[in-house]
Amino acid sequence: MRASRQIKLAEAGQLAAMSDGLALIMDNQRFVSPHVLPVLCDLREEIAAELGRRNADGGAGALPDPHPGLVRADRERT
Repeated sequence: MRASRQIKLAEAGQLAAMSDGLALIMDNQRFVSPHVLPVLCDLREEIAAELGRRNADGGAGALPDPHPGLVRADRERT
C-alpha cells in the first residue's frame, strides 16, 4: 500500500495532522461513503502502528498528547 510507505516517511507533525484529520472525518462518518470507511480505518490503524513503533524505539518521533488528561475511545490514558 502506497500510504504505508508515506506514513513511515512522515514526520511527527505530519502524523499528528493525519491522525487529527482522520478523527474529524470519523466523527462525521455519516457524511462519508460507506465504501470509503474501511480505507479510512486502515489508514488510522497504520498511523497508530507507526506511532507505536516510534514510541517503542525510545520516543523518537513520539507525539506529545495535545490534550493531557482527556480519555478518547481510541487512546488509553497515560
